[in-house]
Amino acid sequence: MSGAGPFIQDDLKISDVQLEIVMGIIELYSLLGAYAAGRTSDWVGRRYTIVIAAAIFFVGASSWASPPTTPS
Repeated sequence: MSGAGPFIQDDLKISDVQLEIVMGIIELYSLLGAYAAGRTSDWVGRRYTIVIAAAIFFVGASSWASPPTTPS
């Protein structure tokens, strides 16, 4: 994440303190996601956990890649 910090800071136009808060929040949610993935893996198995994660990633990446408006 340290390599992405300057780009995030430039894009969001935030101070160093705000950048550290954003990075901390990202790491906190990564920790929660890892815990949830472990519990899901124990519950439904590794293969289905990977399929679920891939589906969530696909939906998220598609929503980021789609244009906010369509040309007229």
